[in-house]
Amino acid sequence: EAIANTYPHFKSVLYDLTGEKDGKKIRKATVCQVEEAYRLCGMVSAIAAEYLLENDCKKGVSWACEVLDAKKVIDILITDNILRDFKTIDLPAEDDDEQDSGEF
Repeated sequence: EAIANTYPHFKSVLYDLTGEKDGKKIRKATVCQVEEAYRLCGMVSAIAAEYLLENDCKKGVSWACEVLDAKKVIDILITDNILRDFKTIDLPAEDDDEQDSGEF
């Protein structure tokens, strides 16, 4: 019950990003220092909703990164003091099966 009634205060969000660039596998980690993680997610959702209302978009499901200008989103998050700092580092891109969330 103590956990269920506790308001979560997340101050850092870690993204483990994988993909391809120029035919090579890449992997990066981005750590975001935030005021509250829920505000980060909520603001990006609001920016996406506003974009959809103001622009014609293809039918179907898209990732926010496919339709939003990342620099504009980051500028808004910093200006509104939601995103306090972030750092991106390169990680080794391995050919092994992807690690499941929470798996060691």
